[in-house]
Amino acid sequence: MAVEGLDPKTLSSWEHAFQYPIAAVWGMERQLRNDINSNREKLRTLVGVSYRDLLGTAESITEMDGQMHRVESYLGAMGTECNSGLLERKAVNIRDWDDRERYAFATQLAVLRSCPEVISRLISGSYVLAASKLLVISRLLHKKLSKNRSASSFIEVLRNRLSALRHKLLTKINLKLLNVDAQEDTLLEAMCAFSLATSSSPTDVLRHFHQTRSEAIFEAGQSSGEPKAIFKALRLFVMTLKETQALFPTQLARSLEGLKNLPLLKSSDLSSILELNLDVHERWIEDDIKTFVPYVRHDDLQKAEAGRVLKQWAKQTFAIFLNHVQEKTAMIDDPITLVHLRQEMIELWFSHHQHAIGIDSSDVLDGLRDAFNKRFVRLIHEETVSLRAVGISIEKALSDPQLGIVDANQSFWDKPNISVNTTSNAKVLREIFTSGVYGKTQLMQTIYEKYWSWVDGVQKWEHIIKSLRETKWTDEIDDLEDEDDVLENKQIILCEDDPRLLQDELQIGIQEALNALQELLTKNVQLLHEKDGGQKATFLFRTWREIRRRLPALYRSPETALEPIQVLQRILATAVTARSVTQCEKRIANLVRCRSLPAKSLWEGSPPLPVLPSSWAFRLLYEVMSSMNTTGSDIWSPQAVALLKRVLCEQLVPFLGKLPEPQPEAELQTNGHDENTIGGEGDDKGLHGQVGNTNDVGTEQPNGEITQIPNRELSTIDSPQISFEDLIKDVATQRFFDVIYLQKALMDNNKEDTQEQTFEVVRKSVKDRAGLSLEVVNCIYKKAEDYWKRTSLLFALLA
Repeated sequence: MAVEGLDPKTLSSWEHAFQYPIAAVWGMERQLRNDINSNREKLRTLVGVSYRDLLGTAESITEMDGQMHRVESYLGAMGTECNSGLLERKAVNIRDWDDRERYAFATQLAVLRSCPEVISRLISGSYVLAASKLLVISRLLHKKLSKNRSASSFIEVLRNRLSALRHKLLTKINLKLLNVDAQEDTLLEAMCAFSLATSSSPTDVLRHFHQTRSEAIFEAGQSSGEPKAIFKALRLFVMTLKETQALFPTQLARSLEGLKNLPLLKSSDLSSILELNLDVHERWIEDDIKTFVPYVRHDDLQKAEAGRVLKQWAKQTFAIFLNHVQEKTAMIDDPITLVHLRQEMIELWFSHHQHAIGIDSSDVLDGLRDAFNKRFVRLIHEETVSLRAVGISIEKALSDPQLGIVDANQSFWDKPNISVNTTSNAKVLREIFTSGVYGKTQLMQTIYEKYWSWVDGVQKWEHIIKSLRETKWTDEIDDLEDEDDVLENKQIILCEDDPRLLQDELQIGIQEALNALQELLTKNVQLLHEKDGGQKATFLFRTWREIRRRLPALYRSPETALEPIQVLQRILATAVTARSVTQCEKRIANLVRCRSLPAKSLWEGSPPLPVLPSSWAFRLLYEVMSSMNTTGSDIWSPQAVALLKRVLCEQLVPFLGKLPEPQPEAELQTNGHDENTIGGEGDDKGLHGQVGNTNDVGTEQPNGEITQIPNRELSTIDSPQISFEDLIKDVATQRFFDVIYLQKALMDNNKEDTQEQTFEVVRKSVKDRAGLSLEVVNCIYKKAEDYWKRTSLLFALLA
């Protein structure tokens, strides 16, 4: 059985403890350990309390030591001040200066004298509130001193200086109020300074703030400087809306109320100014000045009244601002600058439109869009109508009788062109080459440059409209809240409606300009005549070819000015073939009167058939080709060549079928020295432009060249006399070959049966007179076609 309540204090020794059961010993052990832990905690607490008491005692001793030193210092100072000699000197001074009023006057005058310099320094340092406080003190000092009997004119001088400084201070305050980048604290400081300097209430401060911003907006709109001025004006407008709502009336009232917390001379920004020496002069300044607290009616402006004033100001100012926007944009001629300004202003408005009071946000957006769109439309109109300069230049050139003579393009192989230095680049050489190939004269180059400038301007506008269409405004709209319907659809308004308006205006303007130019072309084409020699037609054709080639992409059409171009091509074809056809008609007329056919000696085969065309046919093609080359190879497109062939066929048909008529008095000879021998052509020029022998006939050499065989050599060839009917058959056979040869030469590759139908009547008439069989006709067809294949390269422009 365990022993309960075993007390360790009753044990005489530790051996005696083990006489009890183990359970009793364990219980005694636990009791001893608990007692030990309890005693340890009590001892720790006792030591801690004692240590803290000791520290407190040490601090008390240290404090008592400091107090004793201060007491000793005070006692020493009192002993010094109570020196009998010093007291005697003070008594003497007091007796010598018994007029306190005079001393106060001198002290306050000293302070007032220092005020202008201090105020000027504060204004220069932009400490406008401290300057306003000191200005108020200066007014009080001046008022007090001016009533004194000892006042002098110097006080009036100080008053004038203070008046000038007041004007300077107000100017500085206005500059701070106009700073849209200023923090709200800076604006509040400037407003409080204005209120102190002018004794204005919050309502007066609000009106002055609005008036200052209105004048700045008006000046920005009236300035003739950079276009950014209207952006600055809009920024002033939107920031005024924002700052008015943020500052009036609560924050301004709170700031004005803070001015009443301390007398002005006690404020930290004045008491710390060393130049005033307030530590010396303050006790001599009158109490009403030392304790002056400005009376400001900080609570006379209510929120409703501030909102009403802001609405009225916003409505009036924005109407004036829109007029300035229209005037300012009218001065901007660069569309890129106008686009950037438009984007900046609209982005600025979108970022602050939630502060709009008194005006509808959609009205502001529409007003800005209308102002810029009107200027865009005006610039587009000016750009499109500038094409008139091209038309004027064309008309002026056509009125010059020396057109195509004085300003003829040079050959690529002229000496000045060959001596061009091309070591740096081949641009100059390329220009010379293209000018020669396309017949580009200096006059044409001038007109081309005007037209290219117009096309570049149109393309520039197309890029601008494309950039307007691709502008994204989503980033701005994500930052806004409670947008109205207009702002929610601004992507459609700004990126679809406005570009569509400008695109429509551009298309209408371009179409009207091109129509006017086409009418000018048609009118001038109608005034052209064949007697002009083709110079004006060539000039018009080349000019319009360049215009058609560089038309804006949306207006390129094969039908553009097609009818007048075709008329020009017909005029050119007629002018080029006129002289050659006239000469050919004369040559054929001479053949009609001839009584012999020398060319028959060159016939081959059995029966003999012609293998060469007559000289007049060959010369006709050569002269036409030479005239085409003189006019310019660039003129002769496939369509122009086809038209020239048709014109030439039409001109040849009336006289191509003429054959010799019966002559009763003479026998016809195949050879001889008669001047009427067929093939003689008077003084006509030869194949290569030289004057040919009237008695020579042409023959083809194996190498394809044409040589002249004198008729006097042919005269040695004896041949029997032939009848007139035989002569007619021979001439008709040769003429049939000539007609087939010309038909092949003048064949339209796109319309192969056109010339065949044109020559059908002539061919049938000649064949009937010659009495040719089908086999002979086919043989002549083949020989004529083969000969054209061999000689076609001689007439490259016609081939």
